[in-house]
Amino acid sequence: MIPPFLIAFDIETIPDEKLAISVLGEEGDTLDEILERQRKRYGKERVEDVFLSPPFHKIISLSMFLRFLRPDNTVERVWMAMTPNLPEEEILKRFWKIIGNIVQKAKVYSKDNPVQEHPYIITYNGKNFDIPVLIARTLKHREFIVRQKFENGAVASGLSTFFDDEDRWEREKANYTYRHSRYNIDLLGILGGYRQSLYTICSLCNIPVKTEGRGNEVVSYYKNREFEKIARYCAEDIKATYLLYLNRLLLKADIQEIKEIQEEIEMTNNLPLKIIG
Repeated sequence: MIPPFLIAFDIETIPDEKLAISVLGEEGDTLDEILERQRKRYGKERVEDVFLSPPFHKIISLSMFLRFLRPDNTVERVWMAMTPNLPEEEILKRFWKIIGNIVQKAKVYSKDNPVQEHPYIITYNGKNFDIPVLIARTLKHREFIVRQKFENGAVASGLSTFFDDEDRWEREKANYTYRHSRYNIDLLGILGGYRQSLYTICSLCNIPVKTEGRGNEVVSYYKNREFEKIARYCAEDIKATYLLYLNRLLLKADIQEIKEIQEEIEMTNNLPLKIIG
């Protein structure tokens, strides 16, 4: 019932001031002036309500929850978050490396086991935000990332697998960039109808979330160099996302599968967080 190879992730960002001034600004503009102009243009009440498109978001933290099978059929789980101490390009490199490592583990495992070899990706609003940002920022750092492909096979595997769109209908392999991919699950579309926040849905389900802060506080944390606080906030979001996914599975599960999912929820709640950077 629970996919044998699963990757859930979430990002935290701040505005890319240099890009915003270059593309949206006029001579002598500051970021604050650009945001104020955007507020008036789109009829927003507050500057905080202005939301720039994905390329204008610089990644400062990335959290992941990984679940995968070892060769001996035991389950390994990893809950981790990268802090802004890491440069954006290093965060991206590590992300693609982790994706590649899970892909390789799935392929090795599936040789001797009757299991679906393609990992599942789980996000909340990932198709509209997290994934477009990751793609845009990977393009920004393309020279660095392409060099990593030659130096690390896992990075190459992660990139080539994610961007492989040849099998549109996923008859033989995953197509993660296809909006309706069965391997790329965005819980917002399934549970929130593209309107509800993660906080609202998790509160409805009594899943702890946003106890480490709120999204509109991330810029302030960054300016104050409260980097671990950002990582913990990001990590709590992805843990909540994964728990939300498991609770959705309970509704689909048969009687025999419910116990497995309940045990997974308990294991997830007790898993320690690994801070990187």
